[in-house]
Amino acid sequence: GRGVKSSSVSRSAIAEPSFTADNCVSASPTKKRSGALAYNDCIIFSVTVTSLIWASAWLKHEFGTQGATWAIAAGGLADAHSAIASAGSLVHAGEIDVDSGALAILAALSSNAAMKIVVAAATGGARFVRELAPPLVLSVLAAAGVLLFSPSWLTATP
Repeated sequence: GRGVKSSSVSRSAIAEPSFTADNCVSASPTKKRSGALAYNDCIIFSVTVTSLIWASAWLKHEFGTQGATWAIAAGGLADAHSAIASAGSLVHAGEIDVDSGALAILAALSSNAAMKIVVAAATGGARFVRELAPPLVLSVLAAAGVLLFSPSWLTATP
């Protein structure tokens, strides 16, 4: 069996992202944060977003919109925040259309949820997966439902 200590560490690592844009905001000079990690979080977040944007743009150039979608989905394996920011940047720049961006975001959320479930199984066992998987799956299904029933998808023609 696993001890409480390793289980709580696993839960924390899976349930909370290691870095987000919120961490960067809290690192501003006017808001002091204890420790130097906030600045490191900002650098990691910025490099990750930039790398995903470049990779997505290159794959879009080489393979079309599907290439960008796959790159964003792959980015979601490591960090959904960066992948979603990349998709938004590509939509804003006109590199991909809004519907493709929405689909890429759903792919990033799905791959991130799947990775969390795999890590939960590896670190906390079946009991941990039973606790973690239902809310993750429901959140992805909710996002898919919103996308499916959005006005642009309801009126789209193949």
